[in-house]
Amino acid sequence: MLSSEVQVESASMKRVERSRQSLKYTLDHRHAPVLEVELGESFTVETEDAASGSYRRAEDAAHLLDAWYLNYSPTMANPVTGPIYVRGAEPGDTLVVQIERLALDSQGVTYWRPGHRPLGDSLRWSDLGKPTLVIGRLEKEEVVMDEAVTWEDSHVRRHSLGLRVQQSPFIGTLAVAPEREVETPGLGQGSWGGNLDVRDICPRTRVLLPCYHKGALLYVGDVHACPGRRGALWHGDGNPQRRDPPLRGH
Repeated sequence: MLSSEVQVESASMKRVERSRQSLKYTLDHRHAPVLEVELGESFTVETEDAASGSYRRAEDAAHLLDAWYLNYSPTMANPVTGPIYVRGAEPGDTLVVQIERLALDSQGVTYWRPGHRPLGDSLRWSDLGKPTLVIGRLEKEEVVMDEAVTWEDSHVRRHSLGLRVQQSPFIGTLAVAPEREVETPGLGQGSWGGNLDVRDICPRTRVLLPCYHKGALLYVGDVHACPGRRGALWHGDGNPQRRDPPLRGH
């Protein structure tokens, strides 16, 4: 997600790289922190897309119904990076997260399958019941979608699309570890944050979260390149979100 405003990162700025160790599929206060920062310190987080990078090519539409993450209940989708331990944050405090910048990957993806979206089982809009994948290129400040790809009769079928939409990146999932529950970043929402998919969680925004544990234990993920009117149009930044914020915790 390349923002229109270029910001040079300090060479000494702390970073969490996207890896098996840093990506989590639960929000759990028992996770070991992947990074420790001071109050007011900026840091950078790399995130993965909602489908854990499963859909990168048009041919991947063949796996819209049997991707590995669908074999779990709830699905192992919507991974988050974290937790980030904020020194000085105590239970009962309010953590102020300031989003300074979002940097997107070079492509994005959106997809649906039967039952996957509000209209996925619609009789009126039956085409939305077909497993469909759209991969878009991120060019300048737009997402360019040349084609949609469907999985029909055991074949990948391509359909011309020719759409361009304005980029407007935001963070879909932002949370601290809940007090005692273990929640999923794909379905969970609560006072601790979660998969909120609010397009206002974007650069130059501050988000206030209550702390339930020492260090706050912050999680970030599910970055979107552009929102729809209801929910998000674009999963993740489409792909891994190469660089998340930087973020700053107060």
